[in-house]
Amino acid sequence: MKNLIMCVGGIMLSGTMMIAQVNQDVKKETVTKKVTVKDTDVDTRVVEDVYEEKEIISVEGNEETNQEAKVKTVKDKKSDVVKAEKEINAENQAKIAMEKAKVEEELEASKEAQKRKAEAKKAELEAKEKMMEAEMKENRKKLEKGKKVKKKKKDDG
Repeated sequence: MKNLIMCVGGIMLSGTMMIAQVNQDVKKETVTKKVTVKDTDVDTRVVEDVYEEKEIISVEGNEETNQEAKVKTVKDKKSDVVKAEKEINAENQAKIAMEKAKVEEELEASKEAQKRKAEAKKAELEAKEKMMEAEMKENRKKLEKGKKVKKKKKDDG
């Protein structure tokens, strides 16, 4: 019984020596950024970027000395939004409202100017039309007088 326990203990001890050794080295870098975007709304976000680099050093579990260590590097990046706020930019909203009012005012002024211009052109065309009508009546009278004179000459001749 004593020998059996010693045998089992020896096997367990030698089994743990044969298991490979692993050592991890972890570098962790955290960067916090505050991003603010100003437009009609102010959008503020606090973003936390975590850069993590793990170096895993492993050695085989045999009992040789001066073994080569295998180094495996794993890089990881995680981004998390820690805080997000959205506010109305009252100053910018007021500027936009003023600009819209100014554009609307200019548009109305332009419409009125176009309307006056169109009315002036219409009045000018009507005046030309009356003048041409008066000239046409005058020419008709001249032609009628000319026909009467020719008829009289024919009758006389």
